[in-house]
Amino acid sequence: MFVSLEKFVGAVREILPGCTVYLTGSAAMDDYREGWSDLDLLILTPDGLTEDAAEALLNLRQRMTEAEPGNSFYRKIEGGAVPADAFFCGRRERAVYWGTRGERIADGYAADVFTLAAKDRWILLCGTDLRDRVTEPTPEMLYAAVKRHARTIREHGIGTENPMHRCGWLLDTARCLYTLKTGRIIPKTRAGETALRLGWCPEPEALRDALAVRMD
Repeated sequence: MFVSLEKFVGAVREILPGCTVYLTGSAAMDDYREGWSDLDLLILTPDGLTEDAAEALLNLRQRMTEAEPGNSFYRKIEGGAVPADAFFCGRRERAVYWGTRGERIADGYAADVFTLAAKDRWILLCGTDLRDRVTEPTPEMLYAAVKRHARTIREHGIGTENPMHRCGWLLDTARCLYTLKTGRIIPKTRAGETALRLGWCPEPEALRDALAVRMD
């Protein structure tokens, strides 16, 4: 994994010299699970993204996968590349987004509140550390983010046919509860373990099964 990650970051830096690259999400919080987790990158550029640079980044995951047949690592990369000033002030500017369902050139990119709240856990892979420019989310912002996420879980969690998704929604619920109770962000696995230990789940066997799936 680390060799492929280093190759990908190297390819990004060829396109965007001087950029800052962070590893965020579960991998940064020591909760990466092979076969389950994505690899989340936040790429901040000192200048605006040119059209050529954006086009080069857009299909980078696909090009590197095609160059190494059998290596599924690059498809797990998600996140985005955005000018640093635009990211920190919320200004709309050309950015590149990579997600589970594809990639696109967008007119802006913003990390979610949970990611921003966990900035101290981000891993700096290259470039200048800019985390001191991140505005800490307020308790009201965290509450609103949990509320939105809980609504998404209610809308999609019940109807999914994918058992992995069901486990994920359950662990997401545990993490939402933890954030509401403490105002802090922790990995899904620890949140599930905490919810199980403290009796937050009315169906503990379901949560125990979800944790077993994530660990295996």
